[in-house]
Amino acid sequence: MLVDAILHRDFIVQQTAVLLTAAMVPALNLAIDLVYGVLTPRIRYSQGAGTGEGL
Repeated sequence: MLVDAILHRDFIVQQTAVLLTAAMVPALNLAIDLVYGVLTPRIRYSQGAGTGEGL
């Protein structure tokens, strides 16, 4: 579909495909990080994560 849009200069389809692809990358990264944290017992998220507390 994207190749056809490029060949026929359909910019709306091109922009939509790029936008969806760009939105899927961080969404999938977040989902993988959350699932990895649930499945791996070695990883613990503390209350002060990222603030330097709890070190």
